[in-house]
Amino acid sequence: SLEIKYKFDRNLNICLNRLLAKHDVQKELKQARLKANFSDDRNYKKMNDNLEVTSTYGNLKRKNISDLYNYKKCYKNRYSKKKGLEKLDCYYEKKIFDGIDEIYELSRKMKNDKKGFKKRIFYKFGYHYIFLSLYPILGILFYIVFNENGPFHNYCFKGCQNKHGEASSVSVEDAHKNKELKFFNFDSTVWKTIEVFHGLITSTFTAIFIFWIVYTLIKIIKYERLKYGKGKMSAKEYCRFCKDVF
Repeated sequence: SLEIKYKFDRNLNICLNRLLAKHDVQKELKQARLKANFSDDRNYKKMNDNLEVTSTYGNLKRKNISDLYNYKKCYKNRYSKKKGLEKLDCYYEKKIFDGIDEIYELSRKMKNDKKGFKKRIFYKFGYHYIFLSLYPILGILFYIVFNENGPFHNYCFKGCQNKHGEASSVSVEDAHKNKELKFFNFDSTVWKTIEVFHGLITSTFTAIFIFWIVYTLIKIIKYERLKYGKGKMSAKEYCRFCKDVF
């Protein structure tokens, strides 16, 4: 009948509407999930990238620290295996590294007092280099004092037979009196021995002083290389690094 057909069509429409509504809801939910997943993927990727960068930076930082830390930590083992000059080099290298550590520590503690920091550094390390540099300076002063225009220019060696331009008829003693020349208590042989001995000492200490300056600079560069994790470098890179250090 028409009534039954009407009820059937109405029920069918209701079912279809419900199915369509359910389908739309599921579609919206699916789209929402896709958006959420896409957003999560992007956030995850971004977070992962940040973690990788942070991890890389952390590893580099740890590496830089560990290069210097591990090198200093292995000092006793390294020192026990060295012999002769290598053992001496290892010993003085440690002293220089400890000194650099002390300077950095003082710099950290006294960063607001630059004047006081400079005084402490000069008091702690400056006097050593000043004392070491005195030997070459004293060597130069020796030649200044005992040259022809120095304060002892009117002195002669004991037993000097030179008449210093006086007539041949004048005795050696009178020639020295006329020139107002005095005598040292030692002869020319002793003086030549003193000159040779002094020359050797001056040359030795000058060489030691120059060597120590160069040696210290090399060790400072080595310390900084270990600190920043620098490996093998070309000559150009090494020069640039030295320029940055100093």
